[in-house]
Amino acid sequence: MKQKFSWEIQDGTWVRLPDPLNQSLEEAYCDPSKDEVTLTLETKSDSSDQHHLSKIFGQNGSTGDFDFRSMTFRSSKMKIFQVRRLSTPSDIFANMGTNTRWLWFLESQYGSPTFLTHGETDKFYQLALSDCLERALQNGESEVRTRNGNIYDLVNMNFMQYGMRLIRRPAKILSTQMQDNKPIHFRKLWNETISNGVFSVDQIAVGSNEYIFVDNIFRTTLSGISIHKIFRIQNSFLWDDYQLKKKKMVHLFKGDVQRLKEQYMFHGTKASVLDKIYEGNLDWRLYGTNVGCVYGRGTYFSNQARVSHGYASGSPKVILLAMVLVGDACVGNKSMDYPPKNPATNMHYDTTVNSTSNPTIFVKYNDDEYYPAYAVYYD
Repeated sequence: MKQKFSWEIQDGTWVRLPDPLNQSLEEAYCDPSKDEVTLTLETKSDSSDQHHLSKIFGQNGSTGDFDFRSMTFRSSKMKIFQVRRLSTPSDIFANMGTNTRWLWFLESQYGSPTFLTHGETDKFYQLALSDCLERALQNGESEVRTRNGNIYDLVNMNFMQYGMRLIRRPAKILSTQMQDNKPIHFRKLWNETISNGVFSVDQIAVGSNEYIFVDNIFRTTLSGISIHKIFRIQNSFLWDDYQLKKKKMVHLFKGDVQRLKEQYMFHGTKASVLDKIYEGNLDWRLYGTNVGCVYGRGTYFSNQARVSHGYASGSPKVILLAMVLVGDACVGNKSMDYPPKNPATNMHYDTTVNSTSNPTIFVKYNDDEYYPAYAVYYD
């Protein structure tokens, strides 16, 4: 799927809306002030889907009404059809750039939606509440209770104390095509002062958008801890290597950005080796010095902070939050110096894991396929 979304209408089978109708409907849906929109079917296609859509709309050139609250379509002949929006998964936990960014709004008593946090629509600039609601929804929770006693009902989608409606809509993107060849916005956060000419680390202000973002990811899979401080790691040499490898992998994957599977991963370590990591990255050649090499002789990461917690040492403990290009993966073993070839592509796998169905351990063999972004000190 090389799109973040696709709209379909059900009439016996699900029929995909063609562009530009698909894009026009998405643009309307991204506007939280709109609960419905009227659109016209205009296409010169002669496909079977087009004939089916012409039948649903009435004919080519006919208009119809899309209702976002009921997810239905009312044709010019007043017939009602179900509508659905196919989407890449929520980006609240992983897959930077390839997944869908969801924003939460509260409809005021005057009917105008208010964004539940301040800032831009990029993940790194979000404050806590919108992300907390999205994270709770993805975890299957029915409500969110804030420290000041507010209750947000995720089942009935309302702010319980005042009966105000919650609105969840995707962040607007410029086109259906993925924008993944661009560096992610992490780089925009950097303080350009490099203390030693190679790297610098900036302590993130407690309560800032960036701090809350990292804190949220960390606590999702590791509870009952106290975070002391978070540092952003800035090394333009490592960052450029990572971005170059990312572009190369996209090329090898023939433009299929989904196969990158770029994710946030954790790596437990100790404070005494951090400067070496800041300067030269995690060294895959040191495999086995801390975790063994059960799934391969490389650098180990986990998508679960509680797993990496077992390998963090010192007081306070330190876990790195890294960006990792997972790519194609296979189950590893202790004898692997490098992943085997994938028979489906005749290229080597990019990563070895402990399980292909539900992996929690990821082993990398090339240090340009991960970037240590943050160091989190905690107890």
